[in-house]
Amino acid sequence: MIRKASIADLDIITDLELKTLGETLGSQMLKSMIENPLINIYVYDEDIIKGYISFLFDGQAVEIYNLAVYEEFQGRKIGTKLIEFIIELFNNQNINYLLEVRCSNQKAISLYKKFNFKEIRVRKNYYGNEDALVLMRSKGENNEK
Repeated sequence: MIRKASIADLDIITDLELKTLGETLGSQMLKSMIENPLINIYVYDEDIIKGYISFLFDGQAVEIYNLAVYEEFQGRKIGTKLIEFIIELFNNQNINYLLEVRCSNQKAISLYKKFNFKEIRVRKNYYGNEDALVLMRSKGENNEK
């Protein structure tokens, strides 16, 4: 089940970020994101939280901030379901989707490309010493899965 995150989920989301991304936004930042009406955090929860996605919708575009799935649950289509959920949320709106991803994260890049995300540029040293690919899914694109 995918549901909106709550303050009670902060410790789990922080742990999930640390274990999968190697860093965390921290409880305070995540709390302010949960409380911000423009930013959304949804969790994939089946008795325990297995993954989450966070994004900003500004009325014209969706910017995906983070997508993370605990390693032991990867390969079970949880990331796919989270992206499908976001796309379905805005299905009737003509919007773009944007995100940055580490150039080394081939699993994530492959997942995003299934949903017609295209490379639009590289941000040098975006992650400290690693470049980021900026990907965009254009208005009205259908996924190919």
